[in-house]
Amino acid sequence: AKKSEVVDQKIEGNADYVPSYLTGEELRTYMAEQLNNRETDITVNLKPNAGYSDFLIIREAIKSESVEDGTINLTITGATSVPGKIFSALDEAYSETGERVYELNSVILPDVLEIGEAAFHASGVTRVEAPKVIKIGQYAFDGTKLTEISFPNVQEIEREAFLDCIDVTSINLPEVKKIGFVPFRGVKVEDLYLPKLSFADQSAFSGMPSLTSVNLPELTTLSGWLFDNCPALTTVFAPKATSIGSNIFQNCPNITNVTLSTVEDITIDEYAWNSEPTGQEPTSVNEQINLVLNKNKESEVTNENVWKGFTFKSITFE
Repeated sequence: AKKSEVVDQKIEGNADYVPSYLTGEELRTYMAEQLNNRETDITVNLKPNAGYSDFLIIREAIKSESVEDGTINLTITGATSVPGKIFSALDEAYSETGERVYELNSVILPDVLEIGEAAFHASGVTRVEAPKVIKIGQYAFDGTKLTEISFPNVQEIEREAFLDCIDVTSINLPEVKKIGFVPFRGVKVEDLYLPKLSFADQSAFSGMPSLTSVNLPELTTLSGWLFDNCPALTTVFAPKATSIGSNIFQNCPNITNVTLSTVEDITIDEYAWNSEPTGQEPTSVNEQINLVLNKNKESEVTNENVWKGFTFKSITFE
């Protein structure tokens, strides 16, 4: 590791000097100095392979009694990954008391490529910038106070990564290709556009209360229960979908417009359009859907609005 030294350069909005490659006692001393000086904008430069012990020093420092909730704007440079559970109530070192890191307001991670499992679970963080991150682990931001989900280069988001982030009102994930089970449940986004998504696990968009329209131009498989419990959902655009799983619109009483305009053959589960409102018998939503198919499927439609044995409100072609 590089010996700690002081870089003779001011960082606007942060502490006057930022030590380079801090580890161990040097890192502990530096954090104490910043907090004793009432610094709230703190920049720490860690080794690229910085591990759990280095991050734990940062956590312990900001958990001191003198730090007010929601006041710390933390920038961690150098490190290429954030260890799992490190700022979380699930951290083994804090599991008995269930302590949470409410002191964080924002986190900037300019060099991080991967954020580990439950890394910020139930913390107080409201904003995260990680422009290089490629993978976000399961439960990573579950229960946080984030107001937006914006990661310009992330390609994979594991299950429940943003579960119950009820303050989120926008999602910007232009490069994401794979998402796991219910990563956005509770997120209050109205319009969702994921231009490169090629795999979405079962129930991937389940439980999004404000979601009205979804645009998934590259997704070929609509997995089972994909939009379960999205009561405001009206429109789904999936022009390359070739496989429709079971119960994809369960508890979606307002779904009315679906585009499946691929030229390829489309397979449909026999329970694809089922909806089971709580306490009621299963019903079917296909008869309320205005369906758009590719022009080459005109011969598959019978009796005007019947396609593959299902009756729709209308069927048009493009």
